[in-house]
Amino acid sequence: MLYLLLKSKYNNIFFDTCTILNLIILMSYYHRQPLNVTNVLNGLNYFFIAVFFIENLIKLALDHKHHFHSKKSLYEAFILLLIFIDIIIQAAIPISSNHIQNSYIIYEAIVKGLQATRIYRIFKRIQSVKQIYDTLFHVLPTLLNMLFLIILILYMYTIVGMDIFSFLKPQKTLNGYDMHFRSFSISFFTLVRVASSETWFLVFSDAARQIQPNFFCRSVKNYYDYVEYGLMDCGNLLAFPYFLSFHILFSLVILNLFVVIVLTQYDDEFKAHQSAINKYQLKRIQKEWRECDPNGDGYINYKKKFLKLLKIPVYENEKTLIFSYKFHDVIIELSKMSVLVHYGVIK
Repeated sequence: MLYLLLKSKYNNIFFDTCTILNLIILMSYYHRQPLNVTNVLNGLNYFFIAVFFIENLIKLALDHKHHFHSKKSLYEAFILLLIFIDIIIQAAIPISSNHIQNSYIIYEAIVKGLQATRIYRIFKRIQSVKQIYDTLFHVLPTLLNMLFLIILILYMYTIVGMDIFSFLKPQKTLNGYDMHFRSFSISFFTLVRVASSETWFLVFSDAARQIQPNFFCRSVKNYYDYVEYGLMDCGNLLAFPYFLSFHILFSLVILNLFVVIVLTQYDDEFKAHQSAINKYQLKRIQKEWRECDPNGDGYINYKKKFLKLLKIPVYENEKTLIFSYKFHDVIIELSKMSVLVHYGVIK
């Protein structure tokens, strides 16, 4: 029954409906929910996981030679593996082990998040969404050098900031809790917030503030001063060149350059979609051909009626001794038809 469902024209509707319902189930979890609600949601989630597993199992049985050649199939197999590990861990964790439970909660959240990404199977049928998705994956290799430069600049400014502002007195913006320069991680994310122009001038002001009638501070320049006075250091005049140079170099130049690269790649991808012959059409042809030629001989049976319209020569397949069409001839003729439809003329 599932075999017939998978081969029928309604299989996408069935499995897409299961994917949407599974996403709704994942969205229904909430903090401190009653145990009976958790059990019901878990049961429904396990049902959709079983459907997900059976779908991939049947696809593997139907096309075991080429199933794992697809990145999508590998990704779904990876998600299934993480889900099964999640189920095993959930059954094996002792309830009294709070430390393991806390670590497991993080892992479970990651697994459920990856499971929810399967909604892409529906979104990819929307041309504009698919175009954005393809652009992101096309642009990533180009952006690696830019990402390296961004991380390098953030790293350099983080180290310098920790050296200059590590003993600053906590204030309204640089509060010593989630924005300060006393540790690398918080300093790094403080600069990320500055780069986003989120009240960066207030951070700048706090880092440069000197002693005032309404603001008392001391000069804390080393560990011994810190032991005596604590976090009471006044601001530093180096905050002016430090934050201004960072804002100009990073926020106004590097980030805008990053956006320009993404938009340029998006424009190239859009032009590729609009061309008469593009890689997406060729991938679709390859997919359809693989179903008719699973052994990859490069021939397809001449009895396929839709190919007779192309008026291409027929050859004898050396392996099967059956009259067939060649893959190369089909590609050439379909390309000519695509150019004719798109431009109205073949040169």
